[in-house]
Amino acid sequence: MAALLVLAVVLVLLPVRVPIGFLMPRIERAATAVVGFPIRVEGPVVLTLGLRPRIEVRNVRVERGNLGGPGAGDAHVLELGRASLQLGLTALLGRRLAIREAVLEGLDVRVDRALIAWIGDEGTPDESAVAARPQTATVAETATPKDARATGPAALSDWALDIDRLALRDLRFVWTDDDGASTTVRLEQFDGKLDWRRGVELVGSGGYADHDISVRFEGGSIEALLAGGSVWPLSIAVDGPVDEWELSAGISRRDGAVWLENLSALLGPTRLSGSIGIDPHGQRPRAEGTLRVIGLRLGTSPSEEEPTPEIAAGSQSAAVAAHQPSTESARRLRRRAAERSADARSPAAMLVEVLDRFETDLTLEIDAIAGPGPQVRDVRLQLDVSDGRLRFPISLAVAGIPLTGTLAIAREREAPSFAFELAAEDFRVEELGEWAAPTAESRGTVGHALVELEATGEWLDELVASTSLTIGASEADLAYGAGEDRRVTFERLDFTLSSGGALRFVGNGTVLGEIVSVEARGPTFTAMLAPDDDELDAPWPLALRVTGPGLELSAEGSWAGPSAALDSELEVILEGDSPASLRSWLGDLPFPDAPYALTTRLVTDAAGTTFTIERAHLGRSSLQGRFRLDERESGPHFDAAVTFDYIDLDALLALGAASADATDQAAEPQAREAGSGLSLDIPIVPDGIRFVDAELELTVGEVGGSRLGLNHVELRSTITERSVERSPFSFRLHDTRFDGSVSADLTTASPSARFTVATRDIDIGRLLADLRVAEGVRARAVDMEIVVNGRGRSLGEIVDGSDLVATVKDARWTLGDPGSETALPFRLKEAMLEVPAGNERTRASAIGTLRGVPVKLELEAEPFATGLAAGDPISAVLRLEAAGTKVELEAGVTPPVRRESARLRLAVEGRSTATLGDAFGYELDELGAFKIEASMAGDATGYALSSFNSMIGGSRLAGRGRLLLTGTRPRLDLDLNSERIQIEDFLVDSPEQDEEAPARASEAEAARSPAERQELVDRVTPLGRDGLSRYDGSLKVVAADVRSGEDTLGSGVLHITLDDGSLVLRRLDVAVPGGSLAANGSLRWESDRAVATAEVAIEDLDMGVAARRVDPNARFGGTLSLYVQFEGDAPKPRELLAHGNGKIDFAMAPENLEAGVLDLWVVNLVASVLPQVDDKATSKINCVVAAFDLDDGVMVERALLVDTTTMVVSGKATVDFRDRTISARLGPQPKKPAMFSLQTPVGVNGD
Repeated sequence: MAALLVLAVVLVLLPVRVPIGFLMPRIERAATAVVGFPIRVEGPVVLTLGLRPRIEVRNVRVERGNLGGPGAGDAHVLELGRASLQLGLTALLGRRLAIREAVLEGLDVRVDRALIAWIGDEGTPDESAVAARPQTATVAETATPKDARATGPAALSDWALDIDRLALRDLRFVWTDDDGASTTVRLEQFDGKLDWRRGVELVGSGGYADHDISVRFEGGSIEALLAGGSVWPLSIAVDGPVDEWELSAGISRRDGAVWLENLSALLGPTRLSGSIGIDPHGQRPRAEGTLRVIGLRLGTSPSEEEPTPEIAAGSQSAAVAAHQPSTESARRLRRRAAERSADARSPAAMLVEVLDRFETDLTLEIDAIAGPGPQVRDVRLQLDVSDGRLRFPISLAVAGIPLTGTLAIAREREAPSFAFELAAEDFRVEELGEWAAPTAESRGTVGHALVELEATGEWLDELVASTSLTIGASEADLAYGAGEDRRVTFERLDFTLSSGGALRFVGNGTVLGEIVSVEARGPTFTAMLAPDDDELDAPWPLALRVTGPGLELSAEGSWAGPSAALDSELEVILEGDSPASLRSWLGDLPFPDAPYALTTRLVTDAAGTTFTIERAHLGRSSLQGRFRLDERESGPHFDAAVTFDYIDLDALLALGAASADATDQAAEPQAREAGSGLSLDIPIVPDGIRFVDAELELTVGEVGGSRLGLNHVELRSTITERSVERSPFSFRLHDTRFDGSVSADLTTASPSARFTVATRDIDIGRLLADLRVAEGVRARAVDMEIVVNGRGRSLGEIVDGSDLVATVKDARWTLGDPGSETALPFRLKEAMLEVPAGNERTRASAIGTLRGVPVKLELEAEPFATGLAAGDPISAVLRLEAAGTKVELEAGVTPPVRRESARLRLAVEGRSTATLGDAFGYELDELGAFKIEASMAGDATGYALSSFNSMIGGSRLAGRGRLLLTGTRPRLDLDLNSERIQIEDFLVDSPEQDEEAPARASEAEAARSPAERQELVDRVTPLGRDGLSRYDGSLKVVAADVRSGEDTLGSGVLHITLDDGSLVLRRLDVAVPGGSLAANGSLRWESDRAVATAEVAIEDLDMGVAARRVDPNARFGGTLSLYVQFEGDAPKPRELLAHGNGKIDFAMAPENLEAGVLDLWVVNLVASVLPQVDDKATSKINCVVAAFDLDDGVMVERALLVDTTTMVVSGKATVDFRDRTISARLGPQPKKPAMFSLQTPVGVNGD
């Protein structure tokens, strides 16, 4: 006895490790028999004896055996690295089970559907290991009578359980679904303790789906929980990947049910409250209660959304890939149907059985749901399960629209049935907002909308085969856009997919007031999922029929669906009497009143896809085409051949113009202010497009009904590895043939292209007018070549990044309005137009001649494309140098270039009018240097000159005028004013020529062509027949100060008109000091003779002014009064005096008379003869009076009298302007008798 006592003391005081591995085989066999799986203990098992005994076991594994299912590849269902349990023996004396420490490390649990089914007694994992599953005693057989439990020496209620330390480390739970995908929940550490009377506290951390999770659990006393009669508190806090959430509640028992009362939870912004009770008594367990949710938020952030895969357009493999999910779903259905055994249990059947095992009456109320969709409020969901049936009523308000529905699950004829419906009544579509409304401006009402779905069956393929889906709406009246007339109504709109039947869509109503009906048929739901081999062998049938205002659209054929081994074929036919019947849909456009039709066919086979336009015509326009996409060894290959037999361009342009007008009229004022030009942001290569090698062929027979005259268009192009190498093309504009080539590089992010076209003998003006670029240009060229290089990702970038070089050789350009004989005929030996990329200005240069005179032209303009896109004016500057004259013309025009939009500023500056006349085809007198500036604005009739300034020498004239171009000939009307006019500026002698001038003139003459030399010969004089017939116009000049040298003549007024070849001096008035000058006259041509009239009246003109103009130091002076009346006609204006009639009367009182001072034959005659008749030095001329008659060019005096200091001289005189001779005889008569005075007459003859 003592020895035993000593041994006990030793065991208590000195812990002893006792290996018990020898017991493991027996324990493994017993455990395998009980669990049903092979159990292996591969590590040591040690029992440590003492007051706190400990048992420790390592490497325990529960093997999977021959259990099949998704997790069959796993070797075990459970694996444990280490388990340790330490007890406190002394606590047993107080009827308290004290676990000082419980540790589990490296626990790995693997579960799948097959394991769960086996646990439900559906099989045995390893028959070789377990002969038969042991039968466990029932509850009734093992139950202890109540009294025995209450009166026993150690009733369970008398014991307490404490766990001082619970430690779990590195635990994993792995679930494998039917597709072999696994989900892992890991628990890295979990620590806690349990005090029987104080409560429970557990804290752990782990992870799920690569997200970290931490958990904290606190509960009340276990003693109080088991005793009942009070509410047991608990709280849970979780910090996970989504948000932190907390839960607190109380557990109570009443009337045999366990209740979770005063439930309060917080998950981010969402709050949840309510109570749930579970009653295990009765025929079935029953759950009931109510949960209320406030502030529920759904949806994911954009960063969490899956990226959209890129689709390679034009690729057949891409089209097949788009249907891969459907194909994979079909294969999965077929595989599962073939693999399942006859006694296999379906998930649907299991669900029905589960519903038969409990009852519920649960209500979920949600005040509002926030998320990416519309606003959802007042949600009420009720889960009612009884007698094996589930009924789930739903009511909620989406965007203010009440919705009601029901989900029901039951068993019908030994098969589960499912039914769902959702309905809405009398709602407005604008309440849905952008989430479901077709456009932002959609509005209107829908009377009824319904969704119904029914299916019966245990397995998915049975459910699919029995599915019936109906989506319907009726009594809808909708409108969209800004106008109330944009309405869509439908009486009926049904989409049905009945069990075993084909997909069908039927709708009828009105679109913009036109009656429309639509009917479509398609494959069955079973065929779309293709679970049967028979269905996979046949393509899907498709049919569509649409009738509307004057049109009928039909499409019929078959589609291979997800099967790449089948062929597809679809024919589409559209035809109608006239597109005009579509105006209510497409707008009030000037559609051609002609029939239209379109017949196309789409065929796909194993090699590729063919799209054929068999017939397409609109009025007279028609085309055919064939497009083929093949899969070749080198990759996809595309072939296209399109032939336009005839294009009625006028009809198409009318459509485009009317559409643009309608768009401009409908544009908002702000949009017009911001610029309503063309939109150039169209991508050249849209994102996701993958180019393939291609062969392209385009043929256009004739583009008729237009001034363009485009015909015989041919293009052949080859695209290889995203590159086009010099693809040739040709076309004709009217009778001019153009040939060219196009190259392109599409391999970079910014594609590039080169376009070259050349022609010979082209009417450039006609081409520009036909292209609506400029009107009224008269130009032809023998050779022309245009090269365009472009680069950019969009049309806008192409426009900005393109450069153009146009070269013209041996061209003729007539500058001026059509029909005008005043236009300038340029001969250009070579001209070049350069349009650089970006916003650089366009430049052009040319060298040539103008009527034999060498000229140089330069043009500088804003980028044409910029103005075209923005609809803004384009500014340009034209500079011309010829015959020492510089012309600069600044213009602002809006494309297309026409006079009505032109704003011009003209500046002309030259050294001499005589050399300028050679360039402009006139024989002009030398007037010296000049400068002219004018600002002009074009309109329908010509140009308004808002300002006109001219300067010749020191004379300046300014004013305004108008240039009319609508009459028989151009008409220029000027109304000018001048502060000062210097007579010398308009009477300057020819300037002195420099020594090199003759040599330069000889070189220029030698360089001229015969035609240019003839142009110089053909120059006209301003007063000749051609000179007067080229223009009409008028000139009014009011001068404040008219001067000759330093002498002031006074103010003056000049008014000249030129109408229909008749030049009329209507008024010339000069207020000279002490006198006046007035004149009028006319010049016109009749037949081949110039007819002129003139009348001049001068009173007391200071002759010294005219003398000092010749010699500033002249002393000659005196006054002159003159009256001239003249009329006559002659072959040339310079010969008018030789054939004129009229009279000339004058009287003058000279001072310091000198011969040669004035170029006036009467003055010079008197000055020369007077010394012969009066040789006294002191003798002076007092006055000279003469009166002449002019008859057919011969002037004969009526009176001629000269009064000197000493004598009076009278005589006769005859002047013959025909042969420019003069004959005179003067006879002196002394005033006083004088000795030796012979009074000898003097005769004068000469020319």
